[in-house]
Amino acid sequence: MRVAYPKYAVALPHVFIHLDVDRLSGKQIVDSSRDVVANPPPGVILIYDSIYSGSNSNQQYTITQQMLDTYGWREIDRISVKNKTAIIYLSPQPMP
Repeated sequence: MRVAYPKYAVALPHVFIHLDVDRLSGKQIVDSSRDVVANPPPGVILIYDSIYSGSNSNQQYTITQQMLDTYGWREIDRISVKNKTAIIYLSPQPMP
């Protein structure tokens, strides 16, 4: 999975700590914006959260599950912690 999907698009700030990924390095991180959702790069794992992904002061960073479905992102899992759920999506294509 890490070879085929080595990059992350994440709106939840604390996820970077759990993944041990430097969100500022740009090596493993893809912007979690509407542009990325509409033009999915290959090899991206997107972690969707209704709070952080669903609302943002900048509309460019507000995405919905319907948008993800429309542009071919594939839901692969749901993680629930303390009545909050994050949904894991894969971009339509793995890394070549």
